[in-house]
Order: sequence, then structure tokens, then C-alpha cells
Amino acid sequence: MTTKMTNKMTNKMTTNKPIAPERHSTVAGGSTAARVMACPGSVELCKQAPSMPTSGYAKEGSMMHAAIAVLVQDNLPPHEMLGFVHDGVELDSGLLEEKLIPALDAFDTYINALEDETGSPATILVEQEVSFGRYIPGAFGSCDVLVRSGGRVVVLDWKFGRGVQVQAEENAQLLFYAAAAARTPALSALFDDAEDVDLVIIQPPGISVWQTTLPRLSKFEHALKDAVTKSQQPGAKISAGDHCRWCPAKGAAVCPEMNGALERAVQTDLAKLDVTKLGKACEQSYILEHLIKDLRQMVQTALENGVAVPGWKLVDKRATRKWAVDEAEITAEFGGIGTDKLYKTELLSPAQMEKVLKEYSLVIPAELLKTVSSGHTLVPESDKRPSVLGKIELKGALDKIKKRGD
Repeated sequence: MTTKMTNKMTNKMTTNKPIAPERHSTVAGGSTAARVMACPGSVELCKQAPSMPTSGYAKEGSMMHAAIAVLVQDNLPPHEMLGFVHDGVELDSGLLEEKLIPALDAFDTYINALEDETGSPATILVEQEVSFGRYIPGAFGSCDVLVRSGGRVVVLDWKFGRGVQVQAEENAQLLFYAAAAARTPALSALFDDAEDVDLVIIQPPGISVWQTTLPRLSKFEHALKDAVTKSQQPGAKISAGDHCRWCPAKGAAVCPEMNGALERAVQTDLAKLDVTKLGKACEQSYILEHLIKDLRQMVQTALENGVAVPGWKLVDKRATRKWAVDEAEITAEFGGIGTDKLYKTELLSPAQMEKVLKEYSLVIPAELLKTVSSGHTLVPESDKRPSVLGKIELKGALDKIKKRGD
């Protein structure tokens, strides 16, 4: 890895590229690095996969990234971005309060703590394209935020998804951005004499920070280069795993590994499996869930574009009744029975209440709240959340307590 200085960095809060470029690497990028390393054969398969329409969630995430890039670049008050539109999606007050402002608050808190710890002002660069140059030709991506403060380099990524919190530790996307940034001539000076590298993910309402070193970045880029080299060879290895979730090639007609998973699921009698095999079968089920979803989306997209798919058709969803006129007309029509009979009010939820109380600098006392789980959910054993006790384990624990009492 090279960290040769090519230009001097100055402390500034802005950059000329507030919005990420739309092009994506077909070799390896930040979002695809983990998949390429785990399944080199997926690179060629993805070139054969049919294009899928961009989901509403993806467009919303793209808009949020563009909005927060402008805010950080120009140091604007968040509410000035209300009504901002990108890729046909508008930033409304809900997304502003729920996602954007918490993300900025977390960012400000982190940067202030960083500057206090290093004793140096932070150089902040937004939406920088990074690449491996001749080391891995064609491998590039766009890094959300790069920071240098004292001897610390920070590589930060925004996540606005509503699913499981993404962790920074050994995160291939952040390792990719950090290693590529150190090889990008316009950015390499950020890494001169750096002592540590912080990989940071801000995903409202959480933040995940993992500190690593330049030697770890070097180890990662060597592994990535090896995977990219393998991906360009005939018969590159294809392997199923968590990386399949966002792989365009996982449609059964494209990826042979997914075909095999589907066949195994159909032919397996789960009742005859031992628990070890049952666990392996469940791993396959997670892959199949996303495969099935994508297959249905592909069929629907084909039908919506006038392509007939034997055995399938489109129908209207279940219809629901809605008011055809505005609220005033409904009230005028039935107001004689009393408006209190026409409207329903209920206490705000704790999350909604906190937004109201924040304007008055008030907080909800802890004794007024309780945390209640809606039930259990099945996750891989690698999930960091603590396991709940099953009926057998719970009975054993209660028996132990009872014996101590005796």
C-alpha cells in the first residue's frame, strides 16, 4: 500500500463533489467487495443477470445520502433541506426528524469527541471517489466521508436502512474505502504518518466504531486483489452465503448455486434431519427467502412491461374504501352527531412523545417507560444479540433457583 504524499491537505469543511457519482464498478466496489471475496464467480454471473428495477427503499437511501452530503459540505441547518428532491424522492419532515437529524447529531458528537481526543481540528472531505489504480484495475467506489484529525484517519459510511444495524468491525465495505483512499493520489496525503484508522458506520439511531491499522488495510487489499484475479479466471468459485442477499445473480436461472439450494430444499425431509443438518438447512432458507422474493419481482416486472410469463398474470390488490372528498365535506355531512364522534384520538407513542417534548427541553422519566418484546425471532448464531432461554433451559434455571431457596 502506498501512502506517498502527493499534495497537502488543508482543514476545510467542503468539497466540490457533494453527491456521489452514479457509476459503479463491475470489478469490485465498496458494496460488492464482501461478495467478490466470498464468491469470485459471482462477478461474471452478475454480468449475465437481468437488470432489476430500483426499489423505493434504495431510492430513499440514495436521496438521504445526497441530502446529508450537501448538509455536511455546506454546514447547513438540517431544516433547510426540507423538500430536497433526489432521484424522484423528496425529503419530508418524517425522514428529516427520524433519520437525517439523528445522523447529523451522531456525526457532530463523534467529530467533537475525536478532536478532543487528538487535540487537532478535523479535515473533513465528503463524497470522494476512491480507487486502487493499477493495483486492482477497475476497482473503485465512492466514500461518504473521510476525516483526518491528528494521527487518526476516519472512514465513515452513512446507513439509512430500516433493518438490522450494520457493524463497523471487519466491515469489507469500509475496509475497501479506506484501502482505496490510501491509493488514490488526491487523497493519499490523508494517510501520511497516520497511527490509526477508525471505521465508522452511522445508522440512526446507532453508531458503530472500529479502530484498525494500516497493516490491516494492506492485508485486506491483498486478499481483495487475489479474489478479483480469481474472478477473472474461467470456472471461478461460486459459493452461497450471506453475501447472496444483494447479489443480482441469485435468480435461479443465473446462479447454479441457487438452483442447487432450491432443489435441496424441495427434496429434503426436515423431519429426518438431525439438529446439525437442520441448522444447515435453515442457513439455506435465509438465502431462499431472498431468492424467492427476487424471482417474484422479476416475473412481475416482466408482466408490467408487457412480457407474457406462462402461468402468471397481474391483478389488482385488495381494494380498500377511502374518502373521495376532503375532510371538511365529511364533517359538514355528519357534523350533526358531534365531531367528537367522527374523530379518534389516542396517546402518542414514547417515540412520538419524545419529539414533542424535545421542543420543551423535557425528557420522559424512566419510570414511565417499559421495554416489551413482541416475541422471538430466529437469527444465525453469529448475531450479537443475547439468546433467550428456551422452555427446557428456562425450567433448568428455575429449578436451580428453587434448590438454592430450599
